[in-house]
Amino acid sequence: MRTRIMDQTDSDDRAFPVSDTTITGKDHAVHDFRQAEPHVDTPPRPQETVPSNELALNREHNAALPIHTLPAEVFLQVIHLHMLDLLDFVDNTKGYNKRLIDLSGVCWYWYNLIRDSPPLWTRLDLSDPPKIVEIVLQRSSSHPLDIILTSPKPRLRARPQSVNLAKCRSFFGAVHPHRDRWRTLTIKVSSRWVEVVSAGLKEPAPNLEKLLFIDRHSMAVGQESDLFGGKAPQLTDITLNGVSIR
Repeated sequence: MRTRIMDQTDSDDRAFPVSDTTITGKDHAVHDFRQAEPHVDTPPRPQETVPSNELALNREHNAALPIHTLPAEVFLQVIHLHMLDLLDFVDNTKGYNKRLIDLSGVCWYWYNLIRDSPPLWTRLDLSDPPKIVEIVLQRSSSHPLDIILTSPKPRLRARPQSVNLAKCRSFFGAVHPHRDRWRTLTIKVSSRWVEVVSAGLKEPAPNLEKLLFIDRHSMAVGQESDLFGGKAPQLTDITLNGVSIR
């Protein structure tokens, strides 16, 4: 153990306009997620204002693009590597899943491949809106999940702490039934959150491999917690700071 102490359209996405416009290297067909809320996802559908013959030509053009001549598994690997690259950006404020949904809005081909590729939908973040959490849990199928829970940094005019804690409880309520799929847990929270988060980690996590649990504000080890009921047999990588487990 390594330990460091420190039918083509889903019911979820029928209300979204992404067209079969010609792909030219510009993201004309990718809608801004902020404008799409609360609908969240974007299944492409023909625009009523575009003549059917033009749509057919656009689809023919898109099908002939070099990227669309790649085998599906190679294309999905390109998408996967692109998404991993995004995680290296510290200021990735838009979020992994929102960007993945943007990519799936390029055209029908991209939408169908991305939607039906569970390995792309395995990352869940507290910052994800509830509807995205629901979509990810569904589309990830039975694949392992990586859970990220980070409490907001203090700032002026921030939302009340009770509101943030309520969101935390709601998030845990959604992911807790899938704890047998938890692969990694990354938790970086303020001291006020530690008790609430620990309360959501009492039951076994049989496939959890990595845990990072940091109390951002504590300078010493706090109260011990009996996490996962002592039953996390695959857990081999633990990083703790300000918290202690029995």
